[in-house]
Amino acid sequence: MMTKQAFKRRTLLIDKRFQTKFLFNIYLFIFIFIFILGLLLVYLTSREMAGSVYSKMMTMKNTQQMMLPLVLRLSIIVLLLGFLIAGTRFLIFSHKIAGPMYRFKKSLNELSHGNLKIRIRFRKHDELQDIANVLTRAIHELNIRIGSIKKNSEAIGRTLKSKQRSVSKLDELKDLHDEIEKILDSFKL
Repeated sequence: MMTKQAFKRRTLLIDKRFQTKFLFNIYLFIFIFIFILGLLLVYLTSREMAGSVYSKMMTMKNTQQMMLPLVLRLSIIVLLLGFLIAGTRFLIFSHKIAGPMYRFKKSLNELSHGNLKIRIRFRKHDELQDIANVLTRAIHELNIRIGSIKKNSEAIGRTLKSKQRSVSKLDELKDLHDEIEKILDSFKL
C-alpha cells in the first residue's frame, strides 16, 4: 500500500527577500493607516473642543490634554496588535506563494540539467496549483517527444551497426530520420 507523502511546513521564511518585502509593505500600510487614524482623532477632538463656549475653556483644555495620551496609547496598542495579526496572516499567506515559487525554481533547475522525470506537486492549499499542473504536463510532453527521439536514434544505431546493407534497411533509416525530423520540427528553436 502506497502512502501519499505529506508536505509539512518546516520553515516560514522560504524566500526571505520576497516575504520580507511583502511584510514590510503590509506593515507600512498598517502604520500609515494607524497614524492617520490618530491624527484624525486628535484633529476632530481639538476642533470640537475649540468650538465650545469660552467659559468652559479650562475644562475643554484639560479634556484635550487628557485625551491626547489616551489616543496615543490606543493608537500604539492598535498598531502593535495590527502588526502581530497582519504580520502572522500575511507571513502564512506569503508562504503559500513563496513555497511554490521556491519549488518552481528547484524543479526548473533540475529540468535545465536534463531531468524529465520531475513532477511538481504542492500542498493542498498552496497558490499557483494551475501553473504547476501546466508545467508538469509540459515536462511530460517533452519526456514523450525526447523518448521517441531516443528510441529512433537507438534503432538507427542498431541498423548502422548491422552488417546487412539493403535497400529496405536504407528505407527504414530514412523513415526513422523523417520521424526524428518531424519531432524536432515541433520544437521552436
